[in-house]
Amino acid sequence: MAQTLKTFVGDGSTTIYTFEFDYISKSFVEVLVDANAVGFTLTNTYQVTLDEAPAVGAVIIVRRNTSKDRLVDFVDGSVLVAADLNTFSLQARI
Repeated sequence: MAQTLKTFVGDGSTTIYTFEFDYISKSFVEVLVDANAVGFTLTNTYQVTLDEAPAVGAVIIVRRNTSKDRLVDFVDGSVLVAADLNTFSLQARI
């Protein structure tokens, strides 16, 4: 199973968290602190910076939440391109 989330524990001061999973679009990355969505910026491909440092002991989850809507539609007789296959593959990961 592909790893699509990373869990951290807040220390009251850290706002930068690094993760290792791939994603299709920045809009599919989300951050939860104690199960509540929080503001953040994707500061590089695999790093988020939270708007505020979570409290000591808070559970921080950085996860990919990919749309369940079909992102690629294959059509008979069309040319398969790597970008479409890669997008399809990433979306299919659980």
